[in-house]
Amino acid sequence: MRILTRCAVVSLDLILQVMGACCENVIGYMPVPVGVAGPLLLDGCLVHVPLATTEGCLVASTNRGSRALMRCGVSSRIVADGMTRGPVVRFPNISRARYDHFWLYTLFCIAESVYGYTNTSTLV
Repeated sequence: MRILTRCAVVSLDLILQVMGACCENVIGYMPVPVGVAGPLLLDGCLVHVPLATTEGCLVASTNRGSRALMRCGVSSRIVADGMTRGPVVRFPNISRARYDHFWLYTLFCIAESVYGYTNTSTLV
């Protein structure tokens, strides 16, 4: 079945594939332009980065950043996989960020951090 919308013809099958898979409360589907930035020297490997966006110049800007980082490359570390809503902390390098990550996740330091930012949070 195909549904005619104001902007495009969308397949109902496509909407049903998205429901429950990658979006909650699905009311429709809209294709988003996808560009490719890179190559980016990431952990010693050249990778191309797909970007789905409607923001003008984002892919071009990312390409410029990839070229600027080509000589030194970029190192990555996975600290955790999830979503957070909280304060942002900047570090001078990945080593310092990793060190502070361990510091923050001791029970005493978590309690200090929570109560230092807000008096409405409760540590459970």
